[in-house]
Amino acid sequence: MKRIIEGTQTMTVYKPIQPLAKKAMEVAIQMAKKETVKTDSVTNNGKNDVPTVLVEPIAITKDNIDKEIIESGFYTKEQVYGK
Repeated sequence: MKRIIEGTQTMTVYKPIQPLAKKAMEVAIQMAKKETVKTDSVTNNGKNDVPTVLVEPIAITKDNIDKEIIESGFYTKEQVYGK
């Protein structure tokens, strides 16, 4: 975040923890119930095609850092801006 604010980095990819945790919980429950896990795509790990559940990432830039990072509570304004 500091590099984005300083202008030495254009953006970073962010996946909010809550949607990731929610999706992981849903998949774990499906697996515990021996249900078929609903996947979005397949990712090859170099050996096998692995069924994959994707969570939409957010591109963080100077324009949305306050809304996506600070307002969500992931980091405080002081942590991001050092004030």
